[in-house]
Amino acid sequence: MAGIEDMAGIEDMGGNEIVPTLPNRTQEPLVQVIAGISHSSPIDLNGDGTSSDREIQIFGLNHPQLLSREAVIYLPEAYFTDDMRRFPVLYAHDAQNLFSPFAPFGEWRLDEVLDALTDLGLVEPHIVVGINHTENRIFDYTSTSIEIDGETMGGGADAYAELIVNQLKPYVDLHFRTQPERESTTLLGSSLGGLVSLYIYTQAFTTFGKVGAVSASLWWPRDSNSDWTWLTNSVGQDLPVPERVWIDIGGAEASRTFLQRGTSGNYTRYPYEDLVGELRLRGMDWGPNGSLGYLEDPYADHHEPAWARRLPHILRYLLSTDRPETLSDLYLSADRLHFTDSACETANLRLEARYGDGLRLTVPNDLVTFTSFTSWIQVDSNGQVTISEDLFEPGGLLESNNSTVLQGQIEAGFGGLATRLLISVGGDSSPHAQVLVYAPSRPASIAPSSDLLYVASGLSEPAWVPNGFPLQSLDVLSSPELLTAVGGRDRWVARVPVNPVAGESNEENIETADENSCVATCSATQLALKVTRGTWETVEGAAVNVDRPNHEINLTDCQQSAEVFVDAWLDGQ
Repeated sequence: MAGIEDMAGIEDMGGNEIVPTLPNRTQEPLVQVIAGISHSSPIDLNGDGTSSDREIQIFGLNHPQLLSREAVIYLPEAYFTDDMRRFPVLYAHDAQNLFSPFAPFGEWRLDEVLDALTDLGLVEPHIVVGINHTENRIFDYTSTSIEIDGETMGGGADAYAELIVNQLKPYVDLHFRTQPERESTTLLGSSLGGLVSLYIYTQAFTTFGKVGAVSASLWWPRDSNSDWTWLTNSVGQDLPVPERVWIDIGGAEASRTFLQRGTSGNYTRYPYEDLVGELRLRGMDWGPNGSLGYLEDPYADHHEPAWARRLPHILRYLLSTDRPETLSDLYLSADRLHFTDSACETANLRLEARYGDGLRLTVPNDLVTFTSFTSWIQVDSNGQVTISEDLFEPGGLLESNNSTVLQGQIEAGFGGLATRLLISVGGDSSPHAQVLVYAPSRPASIAPSSDLLYVASGLSEPAWVPNGFPLQSLDVLSSPELLTAVGGRDRWVARVPVNPVAGESNEENIETADENSCVATCSATQLALKVTRGTWETVEGAAVNVDRPNHEINLTDCQQSAEVFVDAWLDGQ
């Protein structure tokens, strides 16, 4: 069995052998290290009232600096059909949220998604080890202590890494038919779990070869002078380049989290893209068959349903031995679609590439060709959009006219394909918001269409027309099996007019290109809407034949996007 000590020969970018270490690790014999740990089978992993030999619980994971916890194991079906076969292993944090529909914040549906990908032949069978969090989750998942609201929090990640590397993994490798090698071992987590996954790699890089950092909390500093640079300063120098890394973030959460920290000096507007750029400089190769996958999920927020929806792309990238190469489509988005103040406001463009059977990746901006078709819209090679100040000066098109709104197009090209995005400027508030809709899959009786679903809105014109604003398919998964695995919801997006709230506005700190900052003021806005399939007979409901209230949404910041979840269609289709 390969462990941290007997995986020698790994070299850094300069060809020097790296000596594996783990901070504070006790060098105890294996039998002593895993004493007291046990497992039982079967268990009811997803809370559906049934148990299975595929579902196993591990007890007795203890560390003197941590609260005791359990872990769960999910075995592939192939484990029981070939007694000689060994399997790669996926370790994942926050096990309480991975499998059960009764999880308080929603579930990842990891079992359903991995089974569907395996059955379709898109990934090879894996053993999943889910590690439960405790009430000290923040302490466990962070490597440094910081003060939040007067309370000192964090700092236990080294102990948590020891628990996994010294106890859990040896136990799993001893009792189950694993492929224990680095290249067959993956670590996955979200939020602080994504952060600690990256950190544990830096401390146990001979144990884990692949890392998935989903909506990672990169704002948590490694020390008083840096944020995520502790990772990039090590990869390719003191550490070997990982076999594969996946990094992602929701577009809504990226804007909200980091714009508020834009003047701190420690954070950039989009640290995730900067992190990806630094990792590329350290020798990692972005692309569908590279070692580095990155996705900024347009308009998605920070929660389990969003993570579950992109889990097929995450697992396909990290676990597959045969990833798609053919570029099939592009999708262009921006964190701002409307400008009211040319002197301050900017927009950041993100181009998404879709490959083969649905793998989604955000293209680094240095690989994209951006073109503006309007003289007053400027876009630079980094995908940052600004508006000409001439519009607002004497003789300009928007001089002293607060009601005029101009529109122009930007094009993004990559890999021989191109797509466009509409940008508007003028008026005294944002006239539109991007509404992201999670809707039950298309009725089988209706042919797929990009405008199959619609938004009916009561705060815009035309008011309450059932097919008022067509929804565009954002990412329809490639197979019915995968769609069922993620909960049966497609994702759609529509650009819907909004109403400003009189007397209410918000200020947003924005970093400018010259590293100064300015303050943009934007009005609070409201939305009232329902989703339909084109008629009032096919409107959404709380259940079949059960009406539901309108979605009423208050956009109190400058974000310009909102999420809506459709539970059912009124007609039952």
